[in-house]
Amino acid sequence: MTVSAEGNTGIRVTTKFFPLAFLLFFCKTIVTIDGAAASVLPWGSHLFTVPPGTHEVAVSFRYFFFGTYGENRITAEVHAGQVTPVRYRAPLVVFMRGPMAVDPPSSDLPSTTSHN
Repeated sequence: MTVSAEGNTGIRVTTKFFPLAFLLFFCKTIVTIDGAAASVLPWGSHLFTVPPGTHEVAVSFRYFFFGTYGENRITAEVHAGQVTPVRYRAPLVVFMRGPMAVDPPSSDLPSTTSHN
C-alpha cells in the first residue's frame, strides 16, 4: 500500500460502532490489506492507496487490554481511477464478527486520511 498524491485508485475503509457501545471510542481499529503490515487507526474513514486488482481487507479492533475482537475479512475489487468504499461496523457483542460490505466504487477521492 502506498500513498500517492496523483493516484486516484484505492480503498476507503470506514469503521463505525453503535453509539451505546461508547467504550469502543477508546479502542483502536486494526486494518490489514492483503496481509501487509496492519495499521492501527482511530474509528472513522481512512484511504489506502493500492494498485488496481483484487484485494483482501481485514478489520478488527483492540478491546482495551483483552486482545483483538470483531475480526472480519472481505474481498474488494479496485479499478483504475476509482476508490472502492469498504464499510465495517463493530458487532454488538465483541466476541462476534463485525459486519462488512463493499459499496460501489466512486471516481472521486473524498477528504480522508491517507495511509500506507
